Amino acid sequence: MVIDVDRPGEVARKFEHKASASDASEDQLHALGTALNSQLKAHDVVAVVIREAGYSRMSAKAHASMKKRLRGEGVALSQARRRTENVIVSDINALAKLCEMSSKDLEAAAESMCGGDWREATSSALAAQRIV
Repeated sequence: MVIDVDRPGEVARKFEHKASASDASEDQLHALGTALNSQLKAHDVVAVVIREAGYSRMSAKAHASMKKRLRGEGVALSQARRRTENVIVSDINALAKLCEMSSKDLEAAAESMCGGDWREATSSALAAQRIV
């Protein structure tokens, strides 16, 4: 999710990367890094916020999914740091505090901008505006 700093609250661009389930984990992570690097190069990036996965009781299947998510967050962090020093990795509660609102209000603001499927990315982008 890219929000233009000159037009706060307006989405400049959305992008999504989906890995092929048939690829090996290492190949999926490499493809993620390559795709994200390409996307970040396309913009004058001044800040990146990566929203951490939430933690709760999980089944074995959910645990495996969480491991993949955390590895993906690591790849995203490394690519973001190549483009800017303004990088934060944080959970929804800390992002809401940064935005000076409740997590529920941040989620609602994000959903009103881009809909439910983009809520996580949009809440991160809204928080990124606060660190520039």
